[in-house]
Amino acid sequence: MKEVVFILLVISKLALGQTKEIKGTVTDNNNYPIAGATIKVKTTSIGTFSNFDGEFTIKIPDSLNTIEISYLGFVTKEINVSDISNTNKVITLNEDILQLDEIVTVCRWYAQYIGLNYYGGLNNSGRGFMLEYVDPYPLKLPIVPEIRFGYQTNSKENKQILVEFNLDDIIRVFRKTLDIDFSYNNIELGNNFKWKAFKATLKTEFKTFRLKRTSFSFGLGKSTLNSKNRFGVTGGFEQYLCGGIRVTSEITNWGNSWQLQPGLSWSHKGFRFFYNFNTINSYSENNIGLGYRISF
Repeated sequence: MKEVVFILLVISKLALGQTKEIKGTVTDNNNYPIAGATIKVKTTSIGTFSNFDGEFTIKIPDSLNTIEISYLGFVTKEINVSDISNTNKVITLNEDILQLDEIVTVCRWYAQYIGLNYYGGLNNSGRGFMLEYVDPYPLKLPIVPEIRFGYQTNSKENKQILVEFNLDDIIRVFRKTLDIDFSYNNIELGNNFKWKAFKATLKTEFKTFRLKRTSFSFGLGKSTLNSKNRFGVTGGFEQYLCGGIRVTSEITNWGNSWQLQPGLSWSHKGFRFFYNFNTINSYSENNIGLGYRISF
């Protein structure tokens, strides 16, 4: 009899200890991934967060079947795990209109990541790389710095250096947050073309084209072309489309010359494919490359 009771206890403990792995992706009504959403097993303390692409993985006991998905400004949703099984199910959260009206501050979640981009240049472009680093909360300050450093070359005389330092969510005006971006660009093609430029721009984000995210920027700059200094005015936009596609364009007037910088990129699961074009006077370059971001 004791042996039977012992066997039953062992079987019950094994049954209670078994877990199942659930995978899914959290998005909003526009199919944009929601990073930082809370996924919690109902009536327990078991939980996790969605990553930069809105994806999550959670292990729950076999005896439980309901998870709760929540995020600030959205209606909390309960999902029966039998509806997810082992497939990567897309879970859409609806905006909570009443809650959004009560929110005074703007909360955006950023992943901490390091990215490495490889450039395969055409025309005057040389092959090179760009290293990115984003830290959401340095020194506990409510700003998000982004640092990028790029270097390209195809000979000892031809080279290009790009440095960017961005501060996100640093200013708040009329319920909109403003980002401040600083950039330095140095292009040298022997003694024929030497160009340096520094720009400082303000950028803000709206929901415009079919409720997709659109960013507009405006700023000032100073450039040096073959030892001649010039001041300029710059403006641009970023349009996010479905499927991780982003279209960018920036135009700068340097007095008696123009600079045009359009671009196109596609991001998916940390990978990024991109094309950038840059023209100044008679100089032009095309850059096509591949990047990958590691979140941590």
